[in-house]
Amino acid sequence: MKKVIVIGAGVAGLCAATKLRKNGYEVTIIEKNNFAGGLATGYYKNGYYIDACLHWLMGTKDNTIINSIWREIGGITDDTKIIKLDNFATFEMDGKTVRFSRDLNKTEQEWLEISPIDKKQITKFFNCIRALENVWNVSQQVDKEKHIHFWDLIKNSKEIYRGLRKQRDKFSLHFKSKLLQFAIKYGETGYNNTLFFMLVYASFCTGDSNVPYGGIIPLINRVKEYYLSLGGELLLNEEVKEILTIDNKAVGVVTNNGTYYGDYVISAVDPIYTLDNLLKKKYRFKKYEKLDKKVKKNPISSCFNVFIGVHDYKNDIEVPTVLSIDPIKVGTKSVDGLLIRPYSFDDSFFKGDSCVVSFYIDQDQADFNYYKNLKESYYANYKKEKGEEIINIFLKRYPQYKNKVELLTCFTPLELNKLTNTRYGSLQAYSFTDKSFFYEIDGTLKGLDSFYMCTQWNRSIGGSPSAILAGNKIADKILKNSNK
Repeated sequence: MKKVIVIGAGVAGLCAATKLRKNGYEVTIIEKNNFAGGLATGYYKNGYYIDACLHWLMGTKDNTIINSIWREIGGITDDTKIIKLDNFATFEMDGKTVRFSRDLNKTEQEWLEISPIDKKQITKFFNCIRALENVWNVSQQVDKEKHIHFWDLIKNSKEIYRGLRKQRDKFSLHFKSKLLQFAIKYGETGYNNTLFFMLVYASFCTGDSNVPYGGIIPLINRVKEYYLSLGGELLLNEEVKEILTIDNKAVGVVTNNGTYYGDYVISAVDPIYTLDNLLKKKYRFKKYEKLDKKVKKNPISSCFNVFIGVHDYKNDIEVPTVLSIDPIKVGTKSVDGLLIRPYSFDDSFFKGDSCVVSFYIDQDQADFNYYKNLKESYYANYKKEKGEEIINIFLKRYPQYKNKVELLTCFTPLELNKLTNTRYGSLQAYSFTDKSFFYEIDGTLKGLDSFYMCTQWNRSIGGSPSAILAGNKIADKILKNSNK
């Protein structure tokens, strides 16, 4: 029986390991933390459930590629309750509100009523999203005869692609309404361009981006338990220190507890960390080196995240809402928009009549370096001060919750880096911007046999969809090599 060593129990590692175990391989996952999930994680604080990962999950729609993989590895089953949110986002500015709702016709009409002068641009904008809905539906076909890769569809659809590679703040200037400009600028978290934002919103409109009940912890636990039920091995609290190679072939790993040998080694952790720390810079990967050298052109996406408990919550804030605010500085960024996400749609996030609410502010590699250079004694105070500043902004808009707010926790890219060694504390891979094109790698490393990199970084943008697709693809490669 062939033996596979998987480094990291995140989404990609769990997916590859589970699929290989189902096909008869002996599989051992080695994870440095005391839990599975990697960045796909959550925890409890003061009796509240904090989901530090999911906003929504691509792959919740039946008969799609990503859904079929989640089902194959046990993350989604027929018994999994899926919560469908009405709005992708709601935006408030100067007492006015606009939405990206799941109903495109309703949303387009709302935009036209807000800004008749932008009719031409609004019509073009929503026609593009409808076209991208079709792109997403076709690209997610499980039936291979009907499936077309969505980047091939986009490349062949110049009327969709032209002009949409602009960053959202620049593209928003096509509209005269300040409110619509604000909605497009803050339409999505991260630094990906307008095309990607519209594609993600289009996927939401097709019904493919929803929230599994209970958030990320039950989802990951279902995959973990299924993997273990198949006889897979999961070693927690054990950190890989080096990948062993003999004659340019990966043969095992050295951990803080011992040495493990295998016929294949899969590194499901950050690729730069893998190359520099685990392979000791013996091998190069020019694509990653080039992307990292030009990280300002394709920045990483991370966050300053604040979680609060709101007592006596009245379910009076739309999920999610982005407020236009007076600029505040967080890390190196001056921001004029604040993303508020009440978790009121799921009773898992309630403690009695109190609900978890989060605040999210985009951060990148410059912010990671900023926090890293702060004195350790000051860092905790900085987070608390910023958390309280953000809470005061929240209470100015929602005064009904004065004296009803409890600060639970704050985290920055530093915590994410410590958790999983992810580059710059990134939540996602390098962004798809106006200065860089979408990339995708096959996970192999030139000059090293029996080794695969298997992470969300295998393709632009990253996140759980890229991670699970990478895990599935790498497992297929190994199965193909063994004629399975």
